[in-house]
Amino acid sequence: MEVNAGANPLPTSHSLSGSSVPSQKRSSWGQSSFDARGLLELSDSVRASLHKEGDLGPDSDRLSAVLEFALSEKTPGSTSIDFRTLKQARLDKLVADLTKCRMRVASLSPRARRHVATAEKLGRMWRTRFKDQYFRIDEMRTADLAARWQLKEAPLSPGSTRAQSPWKVSGANSAVDPKDDVHFDLGRCIRWWPSMTCAQIDGVVGTERETVSRGSDKTPTLPLLSGREISIGFDKVRYLREGTLSDMHPALISQTGKHIRVLRGSCLRSEFAPVAGIRNDGLWKVLRYSHHLEEATGLYRVEVDLERAPCQAPMSEFAEIPRPSDLDDWYLYEKLEAERMKDKLASEGGWR
Repeated sequence: MEVNAGANPLPTSHSLSGSSVPSQKRSSWGQSSFDARGLLELSDSVRASLHKEGDLGPDSDRLSAVLEFALSEKTPGSTSIDFRTLKQARLDKLVADLTKCRMRVASLSPRARRHVATAEKLGRMWRTRFKDQYFRIDEMRTADLAARWQLKEAPLSPGSTRAQSPWKVSGANSAVDPKDDVHFDLGRCIRWWPSMTCAQIDGVVGTERETVSRGSDKTPTLPLLSGREISIGFDKVRYLREGTLSDMHPALISQTGKHIRVLRGSCLRSEFAPVAGIRNDGLWKVLRYSHHLEEATGLYRVEVDLERAPCQAPMSEFAEIPRPSDLDDWYLYEKLEAERMKDKLASEGGWR
């Protein structure tokens, strides 16, 4: 049965800004958990539940504690939430999403109504406290985004696709945080990028093009950015694509029977495709590879059968990515590219 595109659920778990961390059990929350990482996990969880289910989700108790803590500004043994923590944990986005619930407050539980009221107070308090910083917070994040992946402008090459970025790599692997538990070869770390350029800078692939390449860990990596997938059994899919001979991933011939890393992009027609950007979907075994020329169209057609390697996180966890904070970065990245294109057209006299 062919899988419909766009069937992905909205994300429901947790991530760090611009990347994701391995799934793990949540620890019990005390005041020591009011750090940027823990707060971002909470923010992503609640925002995802609001977007998908229309409620606060399983972390409503933790949300209550955080809102009370933030509004009080001072708790014995703790300090108030500073601007840096607020920015990193996307607490401004959490407050904004909660405040939007005011439009349907009649349908909310009494407890949820209290959360909405508290969020409105927090928004006013933070705007007063942080002033211009609060209003420029996304501008700062955009600058952080460009710095994280060291993006510099580069001419848009002819025939480049949306999956390819009009930026160039200015530093190899510079964006990999040594504190991140990254094990690309084991396929255990779930990571996400706004574009293939960012994946290349992080060292997961050797090129931003949609072709088999090796990253810094030398693992063969297949990016599935276009074409489609159909289910052929439990943990098995068939990848189909038409194009020129160079689009047929001929390097996969030598990988038959072996495990490779698979990346999926949002333009892939598959139930596993992320809603935005590029996601590392772990290790898959190449069961079969074939391609042939379609005489009627003059195009080649490739078929690749893949099977997920065992001992990895279930695909349901991968499907939760990108999470709300990742999507925040996606929108900023898209805006960054749009502004770059506008400036380029203006400089060439093509913008009126």
